[in-house]
Amino acid sequence: PQSVILHYMDDLLIAASTQKQMEETRNSVVAEIKKAGLVISESKIQETAPWKYLGWKLTEQSIVPQKIQIRTDSVQTLHDLQQ
Repeated sequence: PQSVILHYMDDLLIAASTQKQMEETRNSVVAEIKKAGLVISESKIQETAPWKYLGWKLTEQSIVPQKIQIRTDSVQTLHDLQQ
């Protein structure tokens, strides 16, 4: 295949062997989504590395888990922690 589209819920990841093919696939996917009457937040489209997808940070050379930051300054109870 020239492009691969990974889809989970409302997240899409488009992978292609060339930048041109990726852009063509992205433009086609965006057009079809809009044609179906759905709205895409343009600010959510990630065009440059690192890309974030389903808790992972992707670059051209690696895939690593995203860092998780837990704020503990306002945690006083177990209920606060679960928020």
